[in-house]
Amino acid sequence: MFTLTDENYFWLPKIKTQAQKWDHVIYGITGCVPTRRSEVLWSCSKHPDTGSGIFQHGDQILMKLLADKKHGLTETEIQDLIMTYPGQAFYATRMDLYLKNRTICCRPKLYSNRKKEGYKIFQNLLAKRGDHYNTKYTLLINATDYPGKHYKIPIKCEIHNLVVQYSMHELNTITSCPCPLCRKDPNHKNVAVDIVKRRNAGRLGQVIRHAQRVKEKYKHTCALSNSKYNLQHHHLDGQDFYPETRLVWEHNGICLCSTVHLDYHNNFLKIHSLIATKYSNVTFSLNKDELINVEDNQEIDSSNPDFSLGGAEVSRYTFLEYLRFLIFDIKSNNSQYVNTLNQKMASEHRKINPSSPSFGELGKITLETLEKAIKKYRVEFVGNNWALSSRKDIFFANNIELWNEVENTWQ
Repeated sequence: MFTLTDENYFWLPKIKTQAQKWDHVIYGITGCVPTRRSEVLWSCSKHPDTGSGIFQHGDQILMKLLADKKHGLTETEIQDLIMTYPGQAFYATRMDLYLKNRTICCRPKLYSNRKKEGYKIFQNLLAKRGDHYNTKYTLLINATDYPGKHYKIPIKCEIHNLVVQYSMHELNTITSCPCPLCRKDPNHKNVAVDIVKRRNAGRLGQVIRHAQRVKEKYKHTCALSNSKYNLQHHHLDGQDFYPETRLVWEHNGICLCSTVHLDYHNNFLKIHSLIATKYSNVTFSLNKDELINVEDNQEIDSSNPDFSLGGAEVSRYTFLEYLRFLIFDIKSNNSQYVNTLNQKMASEHRKINPSSPSFGELGKITLETLEKAIKKYRVEFVGNNWALSSRKDIFFANNIELWNEVENTWQ
């Protein structure tokens, strides 16, 4: 394991700069020759006792590092680490992720900020609901004690002097007054209010209807593989980046099987995409109060990366890059990537019960299916057909030099 006393390797200056900026303590870097996949072992000096991984026997993060023979720690290194820093709470973050543009020092600080913001959002929602029903609600906890949107919290109806338990999530999904006496009192308007959600994708019924329309448009077939199993609605323009188009299904929807959908978000964009890695800030707004809870409706697949905090998203131009990448792999790389993806599709398909509604015919990604897909895609979605083509602030979508570079990369 390398430490910061090793002066002759590439990553040292970058790690030191990042650590000094955020007051981090660096314990070491895994691997004999550190790479972007190596783990940076660190803690936050401002929040030293609340790391995500406490390295001791049986810790899951520790076991994961132990299992990674190429870049992880050896058993001896783990034992030395435990003995050197007994009970120390610290993070194990991949090198490339640690060096990405950081907007906050560590996860505990992020959680603290989320709680403060969530508390304010809850107060605002209660104030609006109280105005609607001609009453006033008071939160009976402090901001520091706010546990999160899904926890029931005591709130008081000042008109009827009644305390009820209510969560912010319930306030966002139930349109009636939280106070049962207000609902019966003729002096208060017993009229349901519109559900207030800051992210429109939270309208589950609308999302389901749009998904159905997109699947019908594509004849219940994956656009890249012709598969008919586990079909999902992929938003070409990332929902958190482009609020103007996220609910315009006609211009923003394409049908993909779940395997291809997950591969695009969680593999290609994060590892292979020239645009995503060089020209855009692929980070979600991690405020859970703004994101839908997919578990609230069984019809929405929780594995769908369009509703996942971990799934990267950019725009329809990066999806075009994905199509080029797959075609390039078949023509120039002996289909290594595509073959692996087809194997994953077959593996996922075998797991589905034939009686399940998601069961359908297994297809295959081929050069023929991709060339048809890219031709159709260019006609329907790219250039002036894109609803945001005139947006100059989306530089990677309107940068001719960049797209010439992408063209040359995959030709």
